[in-house]
Amino acid sequence: MTIRRYGRVFIYHNSAQSYYSSRAFRGKVRI
Repeated sequence: MTIRRYGRVFIYHNSAQSYYSSRAFRGKVRI
């Protein structure tokens, strides 16, 4: 099922992106 695989990858990428973005945002605020 390509759709299921794509969905999982999309969710993983989205969560990772939000995690890194939040980390970068905190770093900027600290600086």
